[in-house]
Amino acid sequence: MPEVRDDPPVDLIASAQALFDQYELAITAGHREALPTFYHPDGAVRVINGIKQRLSYDALRRGYVESWTPPAFFAWDRLTFDPVAANQVLVTGWFRIYRTGRTDTTRVTYAALVATVDSGVAIVFEHETERPTR
Repeated sequence: MPEVRDDPPVDLIASAQALFDQYELAITAGHREALPTFYHPDGAVRVINGIKQRLSYDALRRGYVESWTPPAFFAWDRLTFDPVAANQVLVTGWFRIYRTGRTDTTRVTYAALVATVDSGVAIVFEHETERPTR
């Protein structure tokens, strides 16, 4: 688990972009053990389709390792990275996901706040809302 630090990486935006590139690779490869490492050591607040949860790092780890099912397809879609403080980046955009048993990919609105840790940056807040099907 990464240690928290006070000083930001040399290039905060590049660190956030690299985090999300690696996050996508871990999701598409189904690496359950890697997924919690993208979150802050103190855990994160997650709002999924309107339901807010404050999850500890251990709760995030258990959720991914014990019950998460890798999607058949996943890709970020037009993520933007905006610095909001010396040690934080707001990430917004969408992702597309295809879960086995569905008839098509689902487009999900996405937002995250990442903050500095020793490994670069980590997710402290995450929001996902599925776009309604037409």
